[in-house]
Amino acid sequence: MIKEVEVFLKETKISYKQFDRLLDFFYFKDIISHKQSFNDVCREIECFFSQNFHMSSMKIMSYDIEVGSQHILYSCGDFFNENFDLQVFKFDFSKSYELNGRLYFKTIDDASYKKVQEDKTFLNFIFYEMKHILLYYLSMQKLKESALIDPITSLPNRKFLVRHLSSVLEIAKKENIQIALLKVDIDRFKAVIEEFDYDISNKVLQKLSKVLVKNISSTDIVTIFEDNSFLICVQDMKKECDIIYLVQKCINDFAKEYVIVNQHTGQKLFKTICVGMSIYPRDGEYLDKLIKHCDIALDEAKNKGRSSYSFFHEEQNCVIDLF
Repeated sequence: MIKEVEVFLKETKISYKQFDRLLDFFYFKDIISHKQSFNDVCREIECFFSQNFHMSSMKIMSYDIEVGSQHILYSCGDFFNENFDLQVFKFDFSKSYELNGRLYFKTIDDASYKKVQEDKTFLNFIFYEMKHILLYYLSMQKLKESALIDPITSLPNRKFLVRHLSSVLEIAKKENIQIALLKVDIDRFKAVIEEFDYDISNKVLQKLSKVLVKNISSTDIVTIFEDNSFLICVQDMKKECDIIYLVQKCINDFAKEYVIVNQHTGQKLFKTICVGMSIYPRDGEYLDKLIKHCDIALDEAKNKGRSSYSFFHEEQNCVIDLF
């Protein structure tokens, strides 16, 4: 391992000190990638920049290019004017039409500013690696502000799904790729509400949302679709066996989860899920039809019993279940 590091240092022409700083940064990057909120991420950035770049103050802002307005999302340290104060570094992490973000930080004094300026290459590298994470959390912040996030699970809701999948299906059509939609429903969820209360049922939803998010890839999306059902979009399906593996993993993982319903006795509630699936373009080219076919497949899965799944098949359209 030491020999491999020496080879890497020789090829990249960086010193052991710089290598140590890179390791510190990638550890820091891993931490902020798993934070729960935008503010948590900002606090970690504040700590890292203070330790590594002699930072005294920081602002993270969103702004509107057309009207020139800015909105402070996070600030720490003493007040400073980013347009007139010296010792200020500025980084844009988004310049899209709808979503714009900028980070400013000010160093402790002139000497610190000059020292960081000499180290600007390393700073630019760090910010390049970090900006995608900032953009993700800024996007989630904007979703919350525009009522596209479910307050119980913190997942995108049906309104977001309809907007998002419209563009996903357009891309799939142009690039000739398959999309899988998976509708996930909690077995006998109504009984949880009737037997306990909404606090317990909300905890069940939160448990399931975490299981689903943990198992999907970074390119896929999971949304809460109805009161007790979720919809997963696998954006580039290769083989049906991959989808089956994902579904079985979600079913098995959730079956192990529980919610404590009685703090005194420690009584635990376990639940199960069923999954219905449709595939674009095989089962439909439009979102409404794909969701309808997911529902049909989900009914088929529920007829099999708990912890079951089913793909949509055309012959299911000919079956009528009145009971």
